[in-house]
Amino acid sequence: MGVSNVPFGDLSLSDEPSNDRVAAFLFSNSILLPLSAFLVKSLCNSNKKKK
Repeated sequence: MGVSNVPFGDLSLSDEPSNDRVAAFLFSNSILLPLSAFLVKSLCNSNKKKK
């Protein structure tokens, strides 16, 4: 219901209970959060090297 931007299109189309969507959300975040943290770290490191 209203969650059309779920990374997995199959989940948003099926009539699964909402906790499956929460699980998918947490799963995508468990990938995105370390990735973004790694990007921020690498950005900070490259800035330090320039100075």
